[in-house]
Amino acid sequence: MFQKSEGDSEGVAKVLFAGHPEHGELSSWSWDYPVGAGDYAALYPKSWFDYRYDKFPAHVTLEQFSPILPNN
Repeated sequence: MFQKSEGDSEGVAKVLFAGHPEHGELSSWSWDYPVGAGDYAALYPKSWFDYRYDKFPAHVTLEQFSPILPNN
């Protein structure tokens, strides 16, 4: 995710994943999102992750929806 506040000369870019590639792929990216810098919750059919990282200028929530398909 890339965030930049109005008036700032530089922004903040971070991969929203608490790990990193095993074989060095995309090594120029900023990996290793801090463990504990957010909350995950789920209540089927929805789930969401609430990103709370003090180095991000904005509070971000990602919500997912898994549809219920009749007769599937």
